[in-house]
Order: sequence, then C-alpha cells, then structure tokens
Amino acid sequence: RFQVFSSNYGLSPREQEVLRLLGRGLTTAAMADELGISPHTIRDHLKNLYRKTGTKGRNELLGLISRAS
Repeated sequence: RFQVFSSNYGLSPREQEVLRLLGRGLTTAAMADELGISPHTIRDHLKNLYRKTGTKGRNELLGLISRAS
C-alpha cells in the first residue's frame, strides 16, 4: 500500500524515507539524526511532501495516508 501511495504522488525515495519516519512519530530533529542530514533538509522534504500530496501539515498528511490504507 505504501508503494502505491508513493507512486500515486510521485514521491522520491528520500521523501518515502521521511514519510516512514513521520509515520513512526519522529520529530524533525530525530528524522535528521536517523538519516544523517540536517533538520533544514528534513523540512524541505516535508514541504515537498505537503506540496505533492496537497496537504498543509503533518496531521493532514498522516490522515491522508491512513485513509489510503
């Protein structure tokens, strides 16, 4: 299901990683630490996810994912 969701919205592999971490409830700082990148880069990936999915924030994005499952 996750792959179908990712494919439907044209998510990059890194955006998929960030989305998985978001689903685990990680903070921006924790995601950055886990992936070895800066929090600023995580925020950029999140902005791209919101833009691609038409959502405005974490809760809305997570809701979209749960409805798609």
